[in-house]
Amino acid sequence: MDLKLLLYITFSLLLMAFTVPLSKPNCPEKCGNVIIPYPFGIGLECSANPSFTIDCRNFTNPKTPFLSSLDLQVLEVSLRRGIVIVNQPVSPMNCSTQQKEQSLGKSLFGTPFIFSRFYNVLIVLGCKNVVTLLMNETTAGVCMAVCRSSGYTPTATSCNGFDCCKTNIPQLLQEQQIIYRSSDTNTRFCGYAFLVHDNWLLNDYKKYKGLQGNLSNPFDNEFVLAPVALDWEFRPADFELGICRNHPYYSSDGRIPYNSSTMLCLCKNGFDGNPYLKHGCQDIDECSNSTLNFCSYGETCINKFGYYKCQKGKKSRIEMAFIAIGAGLGALILLVVAWRSYKVIRRRIKANRKQKFFKRKGGLLLE
Repeated sequence: MDLKLLLYITFSLLLMAFTVPLSKPNCPEKCGNVIIPYPFGIGLECSANPSFTIDCRNFTNPKTPFLSSLDLQVLEVSLRRGIVIVNQPVSPMNCSTQQKEQSLGKSLFGTPFIFSRFYNVLIVLGCKNVVTLLMNETTAGVCMAVCRSSGYTPTATSCNGFDCCKTNIPQLLQEQQIIYRSSDTNTRFCGYAFLVHDNWLLNDYKKYKGLQGNLSNPFDNEFVLAPVALDWEFRPADFELGICRNHPYYSSDGRIPYNSSTMLCLCKNGFDGNPYLKHGCQDIDECSNSTLNFCSYGETCINKFGYYKCQKGKKSRIEMAFIAIGAGLGALILLVVAWRSYKVIRRRIKANRKQKFFKRKGGLLLE
């Protein structure tokens, strides 16, 4: 793994350990095990608008968050990446030698959400279909897997075109519409076509044994949901009205090339928290932990508002405290040694004096 990427991941994980405000004041921050940061919120009064309202349902333990506007289960909300990951329904394709059109999952029309082009792919499991992804009634992608021989050892997680294929999706996609044609009608179902988060094959695919039993025509009764990442968008007017709160340490210039026109509110470097909240971005004290700064040995880390400095020649407070304690102990030890030395010398002088009197008087010296 690239060293810079490793350092960035480590730095981000360390920042997560710091307590920063994520939800609106007096609003719950979690539903079950999922953190719900603003502009999302549990209940209408805690969200930016109805599209971002979360319904925290208690029919499971722990509770389960649902995005009310789409009625989809929320798995994660990431402010840094500007995505919300939801579970969307999945169903197998019915075999058809005639060209057939099918809608996949939920439509996002009328919402501020789009299917993330960067985090999602279209996957086709099985080799019985030619699948074409449509957008605005034009071809946006084609996926066709080749069947492998029976002696082939399956490695479906690679999805390299044998018994499984995947293709990128276009920008601004809000509806999953496909046309497909099957090469076999001997069975009722002919594999799956679905939009999914690109790490699904590595993380979740192996949970479904039925999908691995027959790679050319997989089927599993329990495979009914798959995670998909949604970008969210605010209108330019929202930014003009201060959706990012217009503070010097906030940034609304969060355009991400792969997200088309999507703009994000971001905390600038040196700050962390929730940029959608007033005073939500807080200064990071990089000097509080040596892993948060890159000061060399012998340099002193000095925290500033939004950044830090590495200064040579000056000791930190901790170092100065150790030096002071060491100097005090040294002085105390020296004092004890001097006092004992004084007593020893005095004893010797007294002994020498007795000896002189003894010789001078020619006998014992009476005291």
